[in-house]
Amino acid sequence: MAGKTLLRGEALSGPMSAWSHVCLNFVTGNRTERVEVGVYCSSIVEGNPILIDQCALYVLPTEDFLPSGTMETAPEKGRMPEWYSRGKSVSPASEGYQSKYSLELPPCNDRVSSLFCLIPARQQLEGRAVWISAMIKSVSDRGVSPPEVTLVLRSTGANGKRSEVSATCPGTGEWTEVTLLATMPEHAGDATDVPPFHVLLFERPPGVDGRVFIDEVVMLGIPEGRFDGGLVPAPAAR
Repeated sequence: MAGKTLLRGEALSGPMSAWSHVCLNFVTGNRTERVEVGVYCSSIVEGNPILIDQCALYVLPTEDFLPSGTMETAPEKGRMPEWYSRGKSVSPASEGYQSKYSLELPPCNDRVSSLFCLIPARQQLEGRAVWISAMIKSVSDRGVSPPEVTLVLRSTGANGKRSEVSATCPGTGEWTEVTLLATMPEHAGDATDVPPFHVLLFERPPGVDGRVFIDEVVMLGIPEGRFDGGLVPAPAAR
């Protein structure tokens, strides 16, 4: 488990008289204290041994497509704002998770309140598996339960096809991590046909009092392909 997302390795089936390589890419959370790695055999014949060797854990290079997700600084003068609420730009002003500042998602009485950023659609994102994580603090007001917050990624791919992935973070009064595992859409056609932006947003329901803070937002590109962690291949049969 990473956050609330379950990640699994590749399944191998059939006879494995030769050494076979099994790998799993996963992302640890902001508050990960322990990682358990194990091997499960779905079917085994009594008396036949299962041999395991050369287990290793590696840190893989990743790219963060949201470099300003820590909410530390406001955008420079003359630059396009990165975060919006109610159609207006938002600057960090509240106490942060492990840093100095965070953004606040204000309430609305009659409609869903949203805090969002626009992610330019570019070639580096096409077809990429991404890991999205954010720290959220939802604090109660007037004795009612804190509002829950939904993290949403909305994308538009080839032929205008839209997709949406979401996860909900309950109101706990403490900093809580919410995570998403998504695949960015692929685009087809000329560059003029590519939608200019994907949208990453946080939503809270209408008419619920309380304060909501957002911080430490990351969108990491999951390393592509299988990673050979130094496993020596079995010699070819003669």
